[in-house]
Amino acid sequence: MPRYRSCSTPTWRPIGVVALAVGCLVGCPKPDKPAENAKEKAPVAAEEAPKTPVVDNDDCVAPWSIDGDAVKIDANGRTFERTGAKLTETSSDDDKKAVIGVLANIKEDTEDNLENLDELLTFFEEKKVDAIVVVGDVGETKEQIENALLPIAAKGLPTFVVIGNREKKSDFNDALAAVAKENGNVVNLNQVRLAVLDDVALVSVPGYYDKAYIHAEDGCQYTKDDLAETKKIIAAAGDKSVVVLSHGPPKQEGVEALDRTLEQANVGDPALAKLLADAGVKFGVFSNIQEAGGRATNLAGSEILSADEPHDALFLNPGAADSVSWKMNDGSRSVGMAAVLTVDDGKGMFTIHRIEDDS
Repeated sequence: MPRYRSCSTPTWRPIGVVALAVGCLVGCPKPDKPAENAKEKAPVAAEEAPKTPVVDNDDCVAPWSIDGDAVKIDANGRTFERTGAKLTETSSDDDKKAVIGVLANIKEDTEDNLENLDELLTFFEEKKVDAIVVVGDVGETKEQIENALLPIAAKGLPTFVVIGNREKKSDFNDALAAVAKENGNVVNLNQVRLAVLDDVALVSVPGYYDKAYIHAEDGCQYTKDDLAETKKIIAAAGDKSVVVLSHGPPKQEGVEALDRTLEQANVGDPALAKLLADAGVKFGVFSNIQEAGGRATNLAGSEILSADEPHDALFLNPGAADSVSWKMNDGSRSVGMAAVLTVDDGKGMFTIHRIEDDS
């Protein structure tokens, strides 16, 4: 059954520039202007906002470096070596195909959400994924992040996790360190910016571009300088097909776009869109706009791509694993979903699994 929060303990679910006051129970007062996913309070006008001091952002977006001692990692029979912010797979297989399970927006370690994860991980097993990525909003505390990641890590597959706009940097990094200590297959993509796997390269853009919608005081905001460095990281992937992983989407256009909210606004990052175009990136995963989930588009966002068919370029929103009922742009409701992304010899294909709504 989908879950709703009572008005006595309201829970807001922020997504990009929108948020959802999740399902009041019977007897709750109605707002003056009802909305499924109500807008957040507008940010303070620029002239009223205090100046932001320059701070060290390395614990959020690690600088690009391949210096340092090599660290070896073993995950399910696959071997890797990390130097600085680069991870390189040292094992190989005979095909040119990467099959990646994609999770996002777990948000909490509730019983319902952990049940969702169990079903979604079974879906990954059926699809024979060889790696898992988790694209932001894993939990709200260190404990929640650990509890959400432990069943994923237990599968033994190489697992790559990037921070969203919900987590505190300290909670995220501490939780990843704790999980990785017991499960060497888990990689923090705040610190590893390039993972060159046998058949694909993963490039991370941690955090979110707009400080107004970062929900923790100690959240992660990437900058235009970080994106400029990311272009160098993409180039360092060489001839591998690159998949860019970031919680927030690029700026797109039209009603089918991955950054389209229920308020009929496209709210993605223009600088990220420019980076993807300038660097010639063909594949990306972006999860923040929950109501736009369960679909893939071209880079412009003007065309929905069909599932289970190969495409020359593909930009994916896997949807939210979270079990809280959420209204989607197509009018349906989601109580949890995930995706599998396959990159095979330069072509991309995706499959969506939606958990059945029993309401």
